[in-house]
Amino acid sequence: MEKILSVIIPMYNSKSYIEKCLESLILPKETQKKLDIIVVNDGSTDGCEMIADRYVSRYPETIRLLHKTNGGHGSAINHAIPFCRGRFFRVLDADDWFSSQELGMFLHELESIGQAEIILSSYHIFDIRTRRYHTIKADGTQVVLSMEDVIRRWSSFKQICSLHALTYQTAFYRRFAKRIPEGVYYDDAFYSTIPAYFAEKIAVTVPPVYVYRVGDVKQSVSTENRVKRATQLETVIWTMCNAWDGNVPPCNQAYYYRRVASAVADYLITVCLRHPKRKEGRRQACAFAASLKKRSPILFKHIRKKFVLLYTLSFLGMSESCFHKCMLMRQGMQR
Repeated sequence: MEKILSVIIPMYNSKSYIEKCLESLILPKETQKKLDIIVVNDGSTDGCEMIADRYVSRYPETIRLLHKTNGGHGSAINHAIPFCRGRFFRVLDADDWFSSQELGMFLHELESIGQAEIILSSYHIFDIRTRRYHTIKADGTQVVLSMEDVIRRWSSFKQICSLHALTYQTAFYRRFAKRIPEGVYYDDAFYSTIPAYFAEKIAVTVPPVYVYRVGDVKQSVSTENRVKRATQLETVIWTMCNAWDGNVPPCNQAYYYRRVASAVADYLITVCLRHPKRKEGRRQACAFAASLKKRSPILFKHIRKKFVLLYTLSFLGMSESCFHKCMLMRQGMQR
């Protein structure tokens, strides 16, 4: 039977999570055969690979376990790509999981989706502090859009242009992808931008397959870790700038600039408003903005107003919530 979907699971010291993650991928036998699951053990030292190996033994036609020296999340994805057998693939982090019922529906939709190069779908966010789910919904159902359509309705799609919502056609990814930055956090910004901005046909599906776990202070998205690892996000941004290829239509260029601008905005929010030493954060922001203006004047133009606003709010001692309120007011005025 043809493998419809490869699922890449980067795994590093995930003993507490990997069983739940893999169990969520166990489906009725005939549906299970359509899956190709690749667990990449990225130099773990906690024995999580032994748990994964038990699943390989139980489901040898579906699950494989690859081993490599530690190189980070991006290196695990890079390592797995040549091994993908599915017509499409997506990434599932080892501390997250899929909704099994929706996964079956998603596989059924993928079989009839045609030649779409990327697929965007709804996903769940699960907060471990409140034990509550929140769904980020895709706008549309089983529709195929052009990149021009996506950009025209950007406010409806920008939240699902992320690792948790994105599935790539494997052949398309292999044709246009560049290696994801290795040894750094926040490489998912690169993954959801490069090579997605080359896409001509984008499918939208409704089943919220991915469940994204948040609320753990150990996660890279916690405020403390964002500040500590801000220079790693810088590295990812510069790598995205270096990956720019202007030989695409204007709407595809717009996707690229909006996705990179989003990563830049997150970096500036971190150093300006999350940094405990505001003066030091503003110094970092100014140095970064000067480099960006030199490297990519068009991208700098996209974020200049946000940079000025964030710098000013930092100087006034305002919080991140004030920034988001300002942005909501601005959007309301633009309508």
